[in-house]
Amino acid sequence: MLSRKNAQPLERKLTVAAALIESSDPSKRKISKTERFLNRSGACALRRQHNPSDRSRLTPGDLITTVSGAAAANEGLEKSASAIISTLKLESSSFVQSSKALVSALDEVAKLHPFVGAAVLVFTTAINLIIKRRENDGKVLALNVQMRDMMSTLLLLKNLTKPEASAEAQNEMTIESRLGGRMSAMVDSMKDCSKVCDSYNKHRVVLKILTSSKWEHKFAAISKQFATHAAKLQDDLAMYSSIGINAANQSLAALSNKMDEVMATVFKTFQSAEERQIGALVASKGGSEKVAGDNAALEQLLNKQKELDDGPGKRSHAGEMTVSDLRKDMRKDVQAVLDENARAFGQKFELQQRQIAEEMKNAVFDARDEIINAVLAGPYERVEDEDMRAIWKEMGWKGSVKARHLVLAMHDYFTEQGKMAPPASNEQLSTKTVTQSDEWALEYISITRIQPLIEALDDDVSSFVTIAEVNAFTRARPDGWSLPYWIAYNTVGVELSLNYYYHRINQLHLATFEASKHALTANRKAVNEFLCSPYINAMDEVISGIQDSVVEQSIDWDSDPLFLKFKSYIMSEEKRMRDILEALDFNIDDESTLRLISDTHRPERYLLPILSILLDHCLYVVEDASKIILPEDGLSLIDDSIETLWTAISSRAQAMNGEYINILAVPKANFSQRSSGCRISTAVTRCQDTAMAW
Repeated sequence: MLSRKNAQPLERKLTVAAALIESSDPSKRKISKTERFLNRSGACALRRQHNPSDRSRLTPGDLITTVSGAAAANEGLEKSASAIISTLKLESSSFVQSSKALVSALDEVAKLHPFVGAAVLVFTTAINLIIKRRENDGKVLALNVQMRDMMSTLLLLKNLTKPEASAEAQNEMTIESRLGGRMSAMVDSMKDCSKVCDSYNKHRVVLKILTSSKWEHKFAAISKQFATHAAKLQDDLAMYSSIGINAANQSLAALSNKMDEVMATVFKTFQSAEERQIGALVASKGGSEKVAGDNAALEQLLNKQKELDDGPGKRSHAGEMTVSDLRKDMRKDVQAVLDENARAFGQKFELQQRQIAEEMKNAVFDARDEIINAVLAGPYERVEDEDMRAIWKEMGWKGSVKARHLVLAMHDYFTEQGKMAPPASNEQLSTKTVTQSDEWALEYISITRIQPLIEALDDDVSSFVTIAEVNAFTRARPDGWSLPYWIAYNTVGVELSLNYYYHRINQLHLATFEASKHALTANRKAVNEFLCSPYINAMDEVISGIQDSVVEQSIDWDSDPLFLKFKSYIMSEEKRMRDILEALDFNIDDESTLRLISDTHRPERYLLPILSILLDHCLYVVEDASKIILPEDGLSLIDDSIETLWTAISSRAQAMNGEYINILAVPKANFSQRSSGCRISTAVTRCQDTAMAW
């Protein structure tokens, strides 16, 4: 508690610090939310000191929207915990957008000060793994909000410009020498945070409840590290600038003292509906400690977990778990859980980091493009492809358009272009306009093939296509392909790919079944369990569900003229996915990993290729089963990967069904109007309705 005589000097210091921080670069830098909170909470504390009867509280607008800010709350602010958490929820909801903006700003800092580049890359990787998950635990988002707040401190480096004098190199080295160790420590903390979040996200809900206190302590420990790094980093930077933030640093350094209390509140407040239901059941049985010794209560919890897990897109882990398994997992400390997940997480993190390093210009994190586009003359200027821009401009569309209207306009545009197609020269073969070499493609830009193209453009199944979706569609085009060529692939090429993988998967099933007959006695149980897996059976039913739409095996995939136009791209995509799966040891542990393999929300586009690769690897393992004793997880990891595929495609099917109510009425004879997404979605839904009650 501050003494009365020290209150006024500290208040003045905080006021001066706030003014200096806010004025450091007003045109480019938004003041840190932690700094705002410290100033407001300090003022609140001083008011309380001068007038103990003052029970006023901070307004929601005064509250920090990060965990670090919440941790700084003193006794007076604790009574406002609900308001803090409410604001934190709002901050978590905008986590993706604000994180992308920060990454873009940090990229600029790294250009000025390259020694922070490693920390920025690790932060970007960790954020990207969070973004790629379809669903994130609220507590995980809260922890990542604080990591983001810590990294925002690096924006202060934008004010440390390089001097023009010859002392430049010496001065820059001095900054780098002082901050180098801090950067390394921040990198370690962020990697630990990402590993903890990955492991916690995978935890079953029943385990999250029964081991809640262990995870609270781990989350709090990482929160303390972030708060400490931010305080020390600001202290280091104060030596090289005129920013008077020492007073703010004193408050920031004290954040760690409250982290345990804040995380307890976060864990209590940021519970999912499933966690609340299981938590209520645990409480009714006398609490976690009493439940841990009651087999009947644990069995009841597992049954409740299974009940909650049933349904489309749910992973039914609990149905595979016994009371003995649950007890075993409850006895593990957090570090043991992290160690078990270390290899899978390390592979995923390294792969994501490598992808980001190779594609730093990826538009998903390029907020600068959005700023530039916002000031251009018309919305059509934001369309990158020349042909699509011409269509957008001619139709006078704004930021989005109905998917069907866009596809019809594309059909009319390229039909007109085809009538005026010039002879193709060597230079024209790689251009975007229609030439005689593209005339074959115009046949497949037709009204009867409208649905597959709508799917390709309307990624979120909203029935509207935005400029961003158009740009994503055209960017995905292979080098050397014209836009009509790419459109033809999305209308007929994808259908041919579906046929190709359908027959290939059936062949792999038969070969695997034959190979299983020769498995060693020691391996037969594992092989039989895999072949009888509910997820293998589910995928069999999905494949069977699209049987009516595929052509007979009579197609020669090595000589069919139309398939050969797309084969090189189909095979190159398969090789890319196979290389990634090999790097991951064929372990697709969750949907964020799945997104690393194919960065799209549309699993119907990658379901069959990935399933084919997994079954090909499965055949290799089953063939080995006749020669060697298989490792314990030799086939179970493949089954887990297929389960992840099933979860993704089930969720997608649920989203797509409403879109296809009318299309499903199309007669079976006219499959050109029934896209691969429609057919796979329908097959999955039928499978769920008839047989998936695991």
